[in-house]
Amino acid sequence: TEIYTLSLHDALPIFSSLSAVFTGDRRRRLNHLDGAQGPTELLLTTSLLSQGIKRCLSDDERNRYVSKHLKLIQHQFIDVNITNEYMASLLEQCLICNSLGCDASFAGIYAIQLAQSAQVWRHKLVAYTACDIILNASCDTAILMVATLQRDIQCSHIPSILLALSTAAHLMSAEFIPALEAIVCQRAAHSAYLVRRRAVACLGAFLLKTPELLESRFATIKVSLYQTRQLVIML
Repeated sequence: TEIYTLSLHDALPIFSSLSAVFTGDRRRRLNHLDGAQGPTELLLTTSLLSQGIKRCLSDDERNRYVSKHLKLIQHQFIDVNITNEYMASLLEQCLICNSLGCDASFAGIYAIQLAQSAQVWRHKLVAYTACDIILNASCDTAILMVATLQRDIQCSHIPSILLALSTAAHLMSAEFIPALEAIVCQRAAHSAYLVRRRAVACLGAFLLKTPELLESRFATIKVSLYQTRQLVIML
């Protein structure tokens, strides 16, 4: 086995070359999104976002990368020809960025739009999840979800009912509860245990926001509690 030794004079050019490579790679990580300015120029995917985040070497570098990615997402949402599949993918990326501490509140209106038009279960799940995380009861855009919640609470698809009840409990302010409390009370008598449980939890959230409005519904809630399992009473 031969052992090679390098003098400091010989090693300096090598270290300089390696430093240039790493510096250039860092610049490419931050700048590879700069060339795309429209929805057709770069297909943004969760994989692209994840790979870019993994390559970042510091929190500051990651925040700059995520901010650039969010700006491109915002630009692509504007495309009138965007499909529900791609919108769901963009919303998933917004949720990732939001979890990293970046502001993705602009995506709230697009989450509502997808919830209104979604025909595929995965799209609806992403849309409702984004509404729950990005929006809150004080948002002005929450009113746009009222009709969608009414439709999904009254539908026959149990997973959609559960999603809508959870979102209604979180998103509806006292101003919009009267539009939903009657149909939520109806769901408290649903034949499916999970729906009854979720409806009672939703009514509990409504009760905290508007106690005077639901006084006439106490009898219905009491019957629903007796009809459900003991676990519902523990909520």
